Amino acid sequence: MSTPQKQKEHRLNIRLSEQEWKKIQHHASNTTCRNISDYCRKVLLDKPVKVFYRNQSFDDFQEELVPLLPVLNKHAENFDHLIRSPQLATSLPVLITLHKEFMDTAGHIKELLIKIADTCALT
Repeated sequence: MSTPQKQKEHRLNIRLSEQEWKKIQHHASNTTCRNISDYCRKVLLDKPVKVFYRNQSFDDFQEELVPLLPVLNKHAENFDHLIRSPQLATSLPVLITLHKEFMDTAGHIKELLIKIADTCALT
């Protein structure tokens, strides 16, 4: 069981301009505080306020990585299919086709990795 919270006995009323109110709302919305009162109470009493933080460079990295995952998955499936089908290894036309697919996929993977590296280098 948790201990009951103490009742708040005192009230602090302040008047704000529209610009001040919007600024406080904006700051409070980026925190873990449940409402503006909690946010203001913590700020006024010099208590720590947990702020949400997004790492933009990591978001950019993830955005670039998403197209790479299906390509890698397809490449892995093709490789697995080749390994598990020994009869394909004896068919030259099939091997040539699979080799071409592997080279195309590898080229696509290389392009995506270069794009990701360039994105990371910019940040």
